[in-house]
Amino acid sequence: MEPWLDESLTNLLENGVYDLTYTKSKSYCAKLMHSKFYTRKNVKRANKILKENANQFINKNQKTNYINYPVNNPPKGVNTKDMAYELGMDFPAVLKVAMGETKFFDALHDYYQTYYLKQATAQDFLNIIRKYDNSKKVNNVINKFIDPKYLSE
Repeated sequence: MEPWLDESLTNLLENGVYDLTYTKSKSYCAKLMHSKFYTRKNVKRANKILKENANQFINKNQKTNYINYPVNNPPKGVNTKDMAYELGMDFPAVLKVAMGETKFFDALHDYYQTYYLKQATAQDFLNIIRKYDNSKKVNNVINKFIDPKYLSE
């Protein structure tokens, strides 16, 4: 019911892993994507732009669409693919900038350890995030992406 929870994190982490080192698997991935532009240099450039955009988003009173509507009953006009992939990937990326990489990845490690082979909810994820950083900045990011009336307890 909450596709952004796994898809967004998977996409974010996939891009992070791709940027770690140059390997045959990266080359293979680029071939699969049929793009000569999916290079280490371009991924680094994209990550830099993403971080700049995330900081601008955090510091402005900018609103976005929520990503946590139920996939089986989204509001009229809401594209569930965007919730899971486009906006869904923006949320953890902006959250990582707001928290800082160390706290963000410590929280993800805790989340993984806590919910390994279990069914986690958005509320479970947010509880772990707030355990590591419950600052106003992080809560503002959460409030821009997560509609509290669709969180399960």
